[in-house]
Amino acid sequence: MFSKRKGNSRVERNNNQLKYDYSQMKEPYDKMSSKTKQFIDVSRKDPDTKQLLEATLEAKQNAINMYIDTISLLKLELATIKIETERVNKKLISYLTSSYLLD
Repeated sequence: MFSKRKGNSRVERNNNQLKYDYSQMKEPYDKMSSKTKQFIDVSRKDPDTKQLLEATLEAKQNAINMYIDTISLLKLELATIKIETERVNKKLISYLTSSYLLD
């Protein structure tokens, strides 16, 4: 009978040790499991985020290109106006010079 008690107490100690080990490992395992689920969720959303960012980048590049084209056209128009203004100024100077000679 003594050997059964000794065997039972050993089983109980092993059982208690396993319960302790389980309780010690449960919390870290739950944390790891939670982090893994978060990582999987983020990795699933990553292609959608990348696609959205690429679309946003393309839209902004198109807007910038449009602004650059507008600036180029305005510079060309400004250069044309400067040339026309210079031509008109030279005509005015020519007319003023002619009027002094005629007077």
